[in-house]
Amino acid sequence: MKKFSRLLVLILLGIYLCVLTKVILIKSLHLVDFSKVIFSFHTRGTVNLIPFRTISNYLFADINLNIIIENLVGNILAFCPLGILLPFLSNRFHKWRTILLSGLAVSLFYEIIQFTTALGSFDVDDLILNVTGAALGFLPVKAVLSIRQRQSK
Repeated sequence: MKKFSRLLVLILLGIYLCVLTKVILIKSLHLVDFSKVIFSFHTRGTVNLIPFRTISNYLFADINLNIIIENLVGNILAFCPLGILLPFLSNRFHKWRTILLSGLAVSLFYEIIQFTTALGSFDVDDLILNVTGAALGFLPVKAVLSIRQRQSK
């Protein structure tokens, strides 16, 4: 049963990463736009390396509420499944540090791809929001793990 559960989590993680790739990288990319990706290595996307610049811009500038929700809440929610699924994959992911570093690594991967392919921008605020999402996803899992650990003593 344990092997089946692990396989199921791996399948769910694979599906999640495919959906995440579609949402982050492919978005509404049309077939003709693939030439942009293939030939864009000489051009780069934009970069924001100042923490909380984009977040504060969304919160304090006069921007459509739907755009704010899509960008801020969307970046957080997109990484919640990572914080939920990883602990079921291995005991190594039962620690905050491992979840936070994993969330950072996956987010950094997507940010670098967006920048190098000009499919989007590299924004440190996306890293902050994505890692927050992984942490929020891990929160209920960690609570259950802590309760189980106390009950087994």
